[in-house]
Amino acid sequence: MIAYIKERQQFMKDQIFCYFDHDDLVDDGIVWNKAVFVVAREDIQTQKEADEYVARWLYIDGAEALGADGKPFNKMVGKSKDAAIHHLLIDTLYEGLKLKKEMAS
Repeated sequence: MIAYIKERQQFMKDQIFCYFDHDDLVDDGIVWNKAVFVVAREDIQTQKEADEYVARWLYIDGAEALGADGKPFNKMVGKSKDAAIHHLLIDTLYEGLKLKKEMAS
């Protein structure tokens, strides 16, 4: 995780302050590592805007393509695409474990 974030800083020539934290899911025998990003930009006012900014920073490489509607868009390729897929899979697993824990309580 740390290596990927450092790589993104170099690729993007920009950085977002982040710190690392974890959740101990003792009953499941898992430690969940996570990065918490702190976005401080005048043009970002909401949590949704901050989430979108961080997602673009983490996963979009700037490779431009044309959509089915003929409009250009940036797409995920290479390591950023792999990281996004990995994040989605792991996040789904984590949410499932949290739900299981809530239902057991």
